[in-house]
Amino acid sequence: IQRSYTDKHQLIADIPEPLPPIVADEDKIDSVLTNLVNNAIKYSPNGGEILVRAVREDNTILVSVRDQGIGIPKDKLTKIFEKFERIDTKETRAAGGTGLGLYLVKHLVELHEGQIWAESEGPGKGSTFYVRLPIYPKRAKDEGYYFDDVEQALHPER
Repeated sequence: IQRSYTDKHQLIADIPEPLPPIVADEDKIDSVLTNLVNNAIKYSPNGGEILVRAVREDNTILVSVRDQGIGIPKDKLTKIFEKFERIDTKETRAAGGTGLGLYLVKHLVELHEGQIWAESEGPGKGSTFYVRLPIYPKRAKDEGYYFDDVEQALHPER
């Protein structure tokens, strides 16, 4: 566990085990994670804790970003990934934004054959965003990409 502090938030990275490399566009995945962490900071109160966790589940990596922020109404949990969709509250209006960030994040995750979703108990209860990425996407195999490190991670018995 690594802890760092922004001026107003505590950022905790919890990666309990070494993770295998994944076949992905590093810049695009960096954009995905940066957007999720920035949103967690933007919508969390001063002094809030933001937990970024990554674990291997079968042949995927599951990353979660949890905050103690304003939360998301249950009826908006899937809509927030639509183009120009914003939750209209006093807090979100003050934070600004275009309603494009999560739409683009979803698009980038899906380009990597991944999944993204959000969970929240509702307004004022924080939220958790999940990104699941395959270690070795089907498209990479189909296009002939071969990475010894990835193959070794997927099939250690070989």
